[in-house]
Amino acid sequence: MGPRLRRTWTLVLLGLSLTACGDESPPAACSRGAAAVRSALVAAPGPVRVAGTPISTCVKEASDADELQAVGAGLVGAAAGLSDAARRRRGGRAELRLGYLVGSARRGAGREGGERAELLRRLEQEAQSLESDRAAYRRGVEAGRRSG
Repeated sequence: MGPRLRRTWTLVLLGLSLTACGDESPPAACSRGAAAVRSALVAAPGPVRVAGTPISTCVKEASDADELQAVGAGLVGAAAGLSDAARRRRGGRAELRLGYLVGSARRGAGREGGERAELLRRLEQEAQSLESDRAAYRRGVEAGRRSG
């Protein structure tokens, strides 16, 4: 099974395993997909906004399985593309943006477990394949935790 097919199945399984939680709905910007997330991440390590909304807000305010699946699909899709690019150019902008994405999602998930923890696990899984010293990734994670 190829990497793209595995990612697709992972997203499907993530969606099936999610349960409802929280009491707010994420802004519509949060469901605009991977391309919108990647475009917004160009601003990293500065504050990143997807149509005016921080990534952490998207993760935090997804209140049911459908909302978190829509948010997660965009975030995981963006992470997969950034991971591929980061492997081709170690220590570059893609690695920093991937770190920012992970840091922002951690900020939004807080200390909650459950479906948000599964989303974080999946995002962090994309970064595991990085082989550089990961300084750019770590810088991105810290920036995402601060302003994401």
